[in-house]
Amino acid sequence: MNQIKLIKEVKGYLDLIRRKKINIYKSAFAYLVSWEKNPGYVKMKFIQGEKYKIKYYLLLLKFFISSVFFSKEAVIHNKKSSSNKIVVSWCIKKDFDLNGKYHDRYFGFSNNNLKDFFWILISLDNYLPKKTSKNFSIITLEKFSVMKSFFIFTKRFLSLVKKENFSMHRAAHYMFNTTSESEQIANSIKNLVKFDKVRTMLLPYEGQPFQKIIINQVKKANPKSKIIGYLHSCLPSLPVEYIYNKSYSPNLVFYHGNSYKKILNKFLYWPKTHIKLIKSLRYTYKKSEKFKANIYLPYEIYDKNLLLDEFEYFIKNNNKYNFNKTKVIIHPIKKKCY
Repeated sequence: MNQIKLIKEVKGYLDLIRRKKINIYKSAFAYLVSWEKNPGYVKMKFIQGEKYKIKYYLLLLKFFISSVFFSKEAVIHNKKSSSNKIVVSWCIKKDFDLNGKYHDRYFGFSNNNLKDFFWILISLDNYLPKKTSKNFSIITLEKFSVMKSFFIFTKRFLSLVKKENFSMHRAAHYMFNTTSESEQIANSIKNLVKFDKVRTMLLPYEGQPFQKIIINQVKKANPKSKIIGYLHSCLPSLPVEYIYNKSYSPNLVFYHGNSYKKILNKFLYWPKTHIKLIKSLRYTYKKSEKFKANIYLPYEIYDKNLLLDEFEYFIKNNNKYNFNKTKVIIHPIKKKCY
């Protein structure tokens, strides 16, 4: 199945479950991504016709066990804000200097550049700077104990089954960590700012469930709000998480790269008035030494043997590259896994 046909199949699937009153911006089976193994990834494989492969059912079992015993809670650090302008982004340790100033890797500027905005930062490594600025708050995701996780999941699952009129099929859409963690992040953000007062919201948009939840809630609370997303990196090979829906997509997305216009408008259903071409905020044309001679590992490695074979082929057929000072750079989110 080619990409265009698969995108149409996914769009049809999303429309189908929406008509069945499934909340598609919260459903773990509606967050269909090709770059991370999750329930939506498995559903994508089912749509591609791989429904009868046992490995995908084993993956679902793994996700279920993880949701039962290894869930997390969102914890707010710092303070609330009365600002009507907010930025929702991510942070890691190296984004902060010794004085607590935060530099955003996605937008390419710091919290000092937008002092009238309140920054809500979701920590990817749970680092908290000793000094903090007044205009940002940090949210961390911290693990429950196994017993507490089991108790919370059981309570939540029973509540879901009751809410969905004892339909296990419908409850399954919301029982995984994909949904519960996204809801917790969204609720934490709602505790920091009043959504009905939000006039402007900026975010490095990745089509993640928590982003869609807060966009939907802000739009409902204040229909006049302006929500701007920035596509800060290349779209994934199968970008179905970016399919447009007026209830949970930004009012406007900035993109860079002329080819994006056709992809967003023709294949991902974005109206032309909701997309705008700009120069990259994250990178400039200035030559950088930062990316020289390094090997960057992807977020997820599906076939390590293929990766090693291709790398060996590359080394044998590229004599002009010197690997003596080469570093292997692990994806920031995956550093704790190695």
